[in-house]
Amino acid sequence: MKTSRSLASLFTVLALILAFRFWQNQNDWQRQIGVFPPSTQGTFKAWIAEEPEIFFDHQPQSHDMGRGPQNYQPTVKEVRAVCEITAYKGAAIEPVKARCVFKLFPSQPQSLLFYGESLELEGEMLRPSPALNPGQFDYAQYLKTKGVAYVVYLSPGQWRSAGPRINGFFLWRWACSLKRWAEDRIYQFLPYPENALLSGILLGDRTSLPDEVVESFFLTGTIHILAVSGMITGFVAGLFFTFFRTLQLNRKWAAVLAIGTVLFFILMTGAHPPVCRAGLFSILALLAVVFERKVNGGVLLLSTAFILILINPFVVEDLSFQISFLATAGLMVMAPWMMAKLSFLPRPLAWLVTASAAAQLAVWCLIIYDFNQFSIYSIISNVVIVPLALFVTAGGLALLAGSLIHPFLGTLWGAGCLWPLKLLVYLTSVMEHWPLAQYIVASPPFLWVMSFHGLLLAAFFFFWPKPKPEKPSESWKEIQVFFLKGRRWVLTAGMLFLAVSAVWAGFNRWGNQPFRVIFLAVGHGNAVVLRSPNGQVFIVDAGKESKGPDRYQTVVAYLRHEGIQHVDGVLNTHPDEDHVGGLLNVIGAYPVSVAYEGSQARSDSEIYLNYETALHQKGIKDIHLNEGDQVFGLKPVDWKIVHPSVWFHPRLHEDNNRSVVSLISFGGIRLVLPGDLEKPGIQEMLRNNPSLQRVDWLMAPHHGRNSGEPALCEKGLSPRFVVLSDYRDYPDAREAYGSGGAEVFSTALDGAVEVEWNANGMGRYRVYREANWRAFEVTEPSASVK
Repeated sequence: MKTSRSLASLFTVLALILAFRFWQNQNDWQRQIGVFPPSTQGTFKAWIAEEPEIFFDHQPQSHDMGRGPQNYQPTVKEVRAVCEITAYKGAAIEPVKARCVFKLFPSQPQSLLFYGESLELEGEMLRPSPALNPGQFDYAQYLKTKGVAYVVYLSPGQWRSAGPRINGFFLWRWACSLKRWAEDRIYQFLPYPENALLSGILLGDRTSLPDEVVESFFLTGTIHILAVSGMITGFVAGLFFTFFRTLQLNRKWAAVLAIGTVLFFILMTGAHPPVCRAGLFSILALLAVVFERKVNGGVLLLSTAFILILINPFVVEDLSFQISFLATAGLMVMAPWMMAKLSFLPRPLAWLVTASAAAQLAVWCLIIYDFNQFSIYSIISNVVIVPLALFVTAGGLALLAGSLIHPFLGTLWGAGCLWPLKLLVYLTSVMEHWPLAQYIVASPPFLWVMSFHGLLLAAFFFFWPKPKPEKPSESWKEIQVFFLKGRRWVLTAGMLFLAVSAVWAGFNRWGNQPFRVIFLAVGHGNAVVLRSPNGQVFIVDAGKESKGPDRYQTVVAYLRHEGIQHVDGVLNTHPDEDHVGGLLNVIGAYPVSVAYEGSQARSDSEIYLNYETALHQKGIKDIHLNEGDQVFGLKPVDWKIVHPSVWFHPRLHEDNNRSVVSLISFGGIRLVLPGDLEKPGIQEMLRNNPSLQRVDWLMAPHHGRNSGEPALCEKGLSPRFVVLSDYRDYPDAREAYGSGGAEVFSTALDGAVEVEWNANGMGRYRVYREANWRAFEVTEPSASVK
């Protein structure tokens, strides 16, 4: 009992310390975001607080790092780094962190940037953009976990060096220099992309990897290998401990030297949460060897978490931190039982299966919630890929060590790593095309995810392996009774939770569904996703094309968030990039049944020609529409085309004024999607469709700009709700539409606008930045919409 009271007191003190650090960190964050008003321009003094990242197009088989002896190569497009801002317009300020993007031009050589270097900047201090859509990556939240409050975009001439590299922690400066040296050696002795892959495995830098390679690792559930995962870090710690033992050092000295090696490895890779977790875990385990103490996995894991949270309380919001600790805890809890059940397998194979299965069981909910991806073959792929990755890690370390002795040894070990690296790329590219390898799952509700993880942590607590003493005491027996009762409670609660979840999921799947519409926030552009009560999905425009993996594009990210597996059709209102571009991402990421566009849609732009090529390559039927046509596939929703007519040919801005305009009706409620119509097109549409005198929902023509004639639309359409879709708000449009009583939304201010209604005309709507739904209903008899 005395021991229990002491532990309770210790945990109380530690909890109070963490609570104080959270309060302190939150206050500091509020101070940081209050230093600069929105869009503050001027001159700033700063120093580079992390190793800069280089972005450029690599050529196959090249050894180019993007760096010369003094300057960046002409192929480098931009360099990114976190800087600490220390002065504004010559006056010292409390330090704040900003993510700086340095744009480079081939015609203007730029000197290399280094960690600790002082700079003078001239630009605009911006707050990072938060997520505005369901499923969208929250860049602002991501930067917050790093303690970064601002972003700055700088062109050549807007920065210059202002002093020597004396800022920051001297060990970190040394580690950054070591990382550059390691990158140079890797790129010298291996061609691209194998050099980038080894750099990702060994140093955690995957910015140079081709998107298709990163996507292959992601889809096969082996992406952790490219992030210097805890497994790689632990392997490095064990490898160096074993190496020092082979030099005939005793266990204590081998552990001390291994601790130093792991510390520099953490710093060299950028001190990302998984590396810090595994590194600190390894260091504490090695310290137990130094002080001849028994290693307790649970104590090590909790101690590691405590230290990391103490340093940066916002790290608990970092997804990599959450996944790393859950996976490790799952491995500790489930490994003994799984290893016993797999005793018929060779021990290394049993360990690989156990490690992969235990980690997947512990983190599957987080993976689905954040990535909407379930890797069915992850256990198989990890069993195959992990041994190769560990071999390559050892080979990469040998390459670095050998190159110190003689370049020939670097060449020799580079040749030894080349084919295993090629095999890694080949195997992941094959596995990603296995049936159902890209199985998409909808994000569960946040409250469900929190409840699940509460039960999971309770299960970890009650099922944590505890060795039985040779002579159990009465107090130990009492504690065991408590844990046995806890296990029964967790199992009962878990079964009840799963049963309720199954009933809830069945109701959502097979119950009566409304017609759903979402106006996504895509900056300057339009993107609308329609979902019929029967589950059909249509997309009307999709904003601009997103470079990189399709899943990061706003519309695709939303579709994945909703667990959508197939798109029944897409409609391109007209060929402008901010409407058709994102459809390329949709077609690349999803099977699409049919595509619609205007009968005379023509454009010589590269993006539109790429769209036509993609339709042809995918075998997607392209149907051309005119006024009076009907779009099928959303039944029981009625979808009519009310513009343009075949004979309408405006003299100005023909692409915009010939935008395909949809009138969508269901349950007596009408929605109009007019694309980029301007005055001639709006007048023609109203003249040919007198029944459009009263609509319920309207996406403002031409994003809500004055060229979209807000006053004319308010008078001719009398909308009840209007959505402006652009990168900024338009007060004049708000005033014009609001004069008739319409409620006006702006995707720039409100984020995505979600609307849903039933066949009885009862509906609700909400904006992304507000959690609460608001009700609305039909105001006219359904017969009037005919």
